[in-house]
Amino acid sequence: MRHDSAARPRDRRPLALLACLAGSALAGASPSVASPSPDTQRAHTKQPSRNDQAARTLNTANGLLQRGLFDLAATEYRAFLQSAPNHDSAPIARYGLGVCLHRLAQHAEALEQLEPLVAINNFQFAREVDLLIGTCRLTLGDYAESAEALRRMLRAAPRHPAAMDASAMLVEAISRSGEHEQTAREARSFAQAWPDSPLRERTDLFLALAQMSQGDDAQAQRVLEASLERFPAGPLAEQGTLLLAQCRHRRGLLGEAADAYNAVVDAVRGPLAADALLGLGQIALSNNRLDDAAAALDRMLREYPDSPSVPTASLARARVSIEQNDTRAARIRLDSLEQRGPDDLRDDAAYWLAKCDLRDDRPADAAARLARAAEAFEDSPLRAEMAFDLAIAYVRAGDDEAADAALQAFREAYPEHALACDAMATHAGVLHRLGEYDDSRELCERYLRDAADSRAGSGAGAGTGSGREREIEFLLAENRYLSGDLARAERAYAQFIERHEQDSSDAPQASRLDAARFRLAMCVYRQDRLAEAEPLLEPVAARAVRRPAFAPAILALGDVKFRRGVWEQAETILASYLEMGDVPSRDDALMKLGLARARQNRHAEALDAFNTLRRQHPDSVHAMQARFECGQCLLALDRNAEARREMEGVLEAGRDSRFAPHALMALGTIARREGRNDDAAALLGEAARLGGGELAVEAELQRGEALLGTGDHAGAAEVFDAFVRANPDSAQRPGAQARLAIAQARAGEHQRAIDALNALGRDAAGLDAPTRHAVLYEVSWCHQALDEPR
Repeated sequence: MRHDSAARPRDRRPLALLACLAGSALAGASPSVASPSPDTQRAHTKQPSRNDQAARTLNTANGLLQRGLFDLAATEYRAFLQSAPNHDSAPIARYGLGVCLHRLAQHAEALEQLEPLVAINNFQFAREVDLLIGTCRLTLGDYAESAEALRRMLRAAPRHPAAMDASAMLVEAISRSGEHEQTAREARSFAQAWPDSPLRERTDLFLALAQMSQGDDAQAQRVLEASLERFPAGPLAEQGTLLLAQCRHRRGLLGEAADAYNAVVDAVRGPLAADALLGLGQIALSNNRLDDAAAALDRMLREYPDSPSVPTASLARARVSIEQNDTRAARIRLDSLEQRGPDDLRDDAAYWLAKCDLRDDRPADAAARLARAAEAFEDSPLRAEMAFDLAIAYVRAGDDEAADAALQAFREAYPEHALACDAMATHAGVLHRLGEYDDSRELCERYLRDAADSRAGSGAGAGTGSGREREIEFLLAENRYLSGDLARAERAYAQFIERHEQDSSDAPQASRLDAARFRLAMCVYRQDRLAEAEPLLEPVAARAVRRPAFAPAILALGDVKFRRGVWEQAETILASYLEMGDVPSRDDALMKLGLARARQNRHAEALDAFNTLRRQHPDSVHAMQARFECGQCLLALDRNAEARREMEGVLEAGRDSRFAPHALMALGTIARREGRNDDAAALLGEAARLGGGELAVEAELQRGEALLGTGDHAGAAEVFDAFVRANPDSAQRPGAQARLAIAQARAGEHQRAIDALNALGRDAAGLDAPTRHAVLYEVSWCHQALDEPR
């Protein structure tokens, strides 16, 4: 089971979010607030006096403010406060100065004038002060303080003329402070209170942002689509379209997202177009349209080099290069990001550099890099992907023990991760290679159960499952086979073939089907159901020329023919197996090849096979038998001296060998041929003692013959008599009975010899001619010796 890498992790940064609204901050506009006038000043002066210089200065300041001459008004207000800091109208002057400074975008200085006014009870412009404080704080990025001031204003004066502006700014302040749930509540409240307000376009965008931040992308999409329908040409239409595109992007609606991104690119330039091009590049990358992805990202990086999204685009461009197998270009971008990029992208850079290592077939480097990254970026959103790909790197490096530990750690730490199923399947393969077949089988069964449950939950039919499921189904059968559970393995392979026989369009699946047929045949063969195995093995053996892994099927088929005694076919099949070269169990094939030739009385060719086995496989378990069979072939070829050396070599290996009794038999035969009947009798007697069974029967008969040859007729008679008594139903009893009569006749036991012949009865007719003639001749002499005419 091969893995190039983990599944591509979901993009963490497809959204500009608040950045898409930064260029049109509501706080940058001046809310509608009341300005102090000369009449306001007179109302706060107990005894107005035209000669009061301070009063004249304040009147001048108020007038300048009313005319929009804010810098001149600010000068007069400062002069008034410097000359009369405790004047009854000083709060009015501070308020006027605060308005001027706000209009001049000097927000921090404005707050110095405005915030002391909050403590004044019943101040005429208290609500306006709260509104201005909220506005300045929002502009300065003090979002919590801004929200506090705006809430204070709205609680005190919900029907204030500027309440709509304040409510809209409150939505923005809360949104920018990260209070997403509260943002959604305030935005909905705004929509209910001012459904037709032009500011609703903006609050709807913040509502959508809040919903997206809470993971409710579907609802956010509905809000954005309704807002764009309500304000198709609004000042924030492009921002809304971009946000809608990003929302669809997050939901996987890539075609609709691309349409919206393209609309932004066609409509505007600047930051919005930069982010739209980034989105188009990311979508093309997701769809494996690598040339389109490269074009969009290259354009973004070329036309908007100062965009805040450049690092993210550079990362995406590096990923495109990886998919194009241009790891050199990818490494240049990723190295730069890792060393000089934003902190929140350095983990990405390290992760994708490890991907480069895997693509470049440097899995050990990838493993080392991922281990360092996991330690350096403990809080990375990619930590799970790093852990998974670390295991994959170990797999690719051939370190299955390390992969086992890494996959176990991943599955314990991230049981619900999107890669959990891949981890389980990969772990099953690793355990299989480690020989942990039972553990691998359990993971395979669990994986297939989960996959079936998932299909049932989605309403999908049973079907044949995914490619990964078929792979795991086959692996399950393999685990059963290799653990020796042949009956269950047979059923598993048969079911696999039945379910997927028509599904062989892709090469991997066709290969698995062939392998399943091979294993099924071997299962039946290994259960000694040879008649069933033979028709299963024959087509698999025919494919083994193209699939050397199936070569054992040829050997198995040859063995079936051998065990059936079809010697010529067995020889042909076994010879073809050996012609494949370095195949498993060559010694076994050579042994059976030699025996098949020997059974056809082609002893010289059999001798070649046995000697090849001894020469090429001196440590084989068949080496001793090969030596013995060499002796047998030499014996059949009347090469007695060579045969004797081979059989003596068998005995030198030890009398406890299962071949020792047979070697003794052969040596006894050679001794008889050479006229050494005393030696033959001794050798055959030892063979009978060591061998037992049929071999002992044959050895005793030959020992009796040897004793006859030595002239020990009484000893021979004793051997034949014992044989006849011990083996009354043996097919060789008539021959032994005849030889008993001969031995007794030659030993002078005439009557017993006659009785032995009579005991043969009709069996005498079945004796071979030489034996029949010999026994009749000897018994005739017995009758003559007893003066019995015959």
